[in-house]
Amino acid sequence: MITTLCRFMHDERRLSLPLLEKLFAAEFTLVARRPGEEFSISDHQSELAGDPDAMAAHLGRFAAVHDGELTLGFAGQPVLRFAYGDNWRVTVDFDFFERGRLDLPRIQEKLFELFEMEDFERFMDLGTGFLARAVGEPFHYELRQNKAPFLVGDLRDYRLVLRLVDIPAYLKMVFFLVRQGDPLLFVRSPLDILKLADQAQDAIRYMADAYEEKGLTLGIEYNQETVFRCGRDVKPSLGARFGATALQIDALARILKSAWPGRGE
Repeated sequence: MITTLCRFMHDERRLSLPLLEKLFAAEFTLVARRPGEEFSISDHQSELAGDPDAMAAHLGRFAAVHDGELTLGFAGQPVLRFAYGDNWRVTVDFDFFERGRLDLPRIQEKLFELFEMEDFERFMDLGTGFLARAVGEPFHYELRQNKAPFLVGDLRDYRLVLRLVDIPAYLKMVFFLVRQGDPLLFVRSPLDILKLADQAQDAIRYMADAYEEKGLTLGIEYNQETVFRCGRDVKPSLGARFGATALQIDALARILKSAWPGRGE
């Protein structure tokens, strides 16, 4: 998996390297660690551009089997921890929810300064491009809080299936981000609200188009029910403005009801 990822980032370096350079120039770090050794990708990104197999070899030393991990940090704070191996499995730990160490408003402000809608589109192109290259591999990832997964993703041929396995934990994450964030950074007037709505619509449409163009389908499930789909072979249910997307309102209502049992009856 690491070799495939490094080669893909090298092949798509006109998209990937400018995004990495923006991150690393703005107090973000990406550091691999294991007992007794550390490797900073931000200090060696030229290897990703010139010799992706060497970069893959470096990162391979920090796989989970070697007690290694990859940490995304900001201004000295750990933000996300990634553990990976040779079996196409990745875990992403959101430890800051439990420890309360994240300076979210500062990170929001920095990301707002760094990235525009065009950058989101580049991220989406990279993400769907990597998934298309990984088709046929047992790609699996978990997003976790306190070492317990709340969202699990599996690539099944040309379909990426995201399963919400812990709704309360997921909502806890959402509420944490809303509560700790700074909404005034994005919304200062009613016109800003309309602008955000337009940007959200454009983002959903671009996501649907990106999956469709790569021949992929994205599905979000809970309790074996599909809540949302977009991409290949999806009949639109949200209108032409959102592209090939479909939302199952009844399934969404059941999910929310399960998160707050006894409410709304």
